[in-house]
Amino acid sequence: MAPTPITASDRINIAYTVNGLTHHLRFYTDVSTDSTDPTGYTVPGYPAGASAGASQAVADLIVLLKALFASDCSFDTFSIEQYVSGAWVVLATGSIGVTGTISGSSHPASEVTMTFYSATHKFIRVVLLETPDAPPIRQGYGTLGSNYKAFVDDMLVRTGGKHLGTWVKSRGDSFVQTFLAEVVALNRRVRRRRGLG
Repeated sequence: MAPTPITASDRINIAYTVNGLTHHLRFYTDVSTDSTDPTGYTVPGYPAGASAGASQAVADLIVLLKALFASDCSFDTFSIEQYVSGAWVVLATGSIGVTGTISGSSHPASEVTMTFYSATHKFIRVVLLETPDAPPIRQGYGTLGSNYKAFVDDMLVRTGGKHLGTWVKSRGDSFVQTFLAEVVALNRRVRRRRGLG
């Protein structure tokens, strides 16, 4: 099955580093201008107001993400990007400077995939590389740890304030509908970059 064509107009790209390797998390959304935010932009669910736009959405996202990563992970920068004529164009950038909060170290080349289903029946996958989770794991909501449940719960809230569910969309420009499962495996590309074969 071919990947969903990109019809989402914007995305937030988070760069993070684990033991010298940089990875990226990309969240599709819609941005609009907000002169009061340091980035100059805001996202749905984050009303205009000083530092309450896209920069606050990223800060809230990092609060959830840092609880899923070990202290050897650092969240470095973010960029707000727009899809123009088949390419992503950077509209604004910002610094993060936050580390993971789980004691211990990351699991080399691990890949956590949280799979959601969109309102238009498309998969939305959030892929986290090199968390402390050791593969293989496959689990539904009921057996998730509390930090993963907090992330999933925030993705599923569509109304009533500042939540991931108010602004994160699929590549096909639709909102999250439900959570399906979490799978922990090994990422082959990262294994090669780590020299693990």
